[in-house]
Amino acid sequence: MLPTGLLLLWLAVTIWSSPDDGTDVAGMLGLGVALTGIAALAGAVTLSLFAVWRRGHPPRPSFPSWQSDPWRQGELRYWDGDSWTDYTS
Repeated sequence: MLPTGLLLLWLAVTIWSSPDDGTDVAGMLGLGVALTGIAALAGAVTLSLFAVWRRGHPPRPSFPSWQSDPWRQGELRYWDGDSWTDYTS
């Protein structure tokens, strides 16, 4: 997504800098491409931030059980139904 956004922004600048033929089509097309590029960049940043956040918040099962240790300090960690315990195996 990030390379696509940067490519679209470069394309918008290229279109905007093209010679004006008096119809303002290049300006409108450049604006549309620029807004699409900005949306792609915003999406890439949002996905990156979510991935970083998700790494620190492992998924939680809904019932008490031994699960794979989300912090990789042991092979398994006990989930008591509400939170991860200190018990590992």
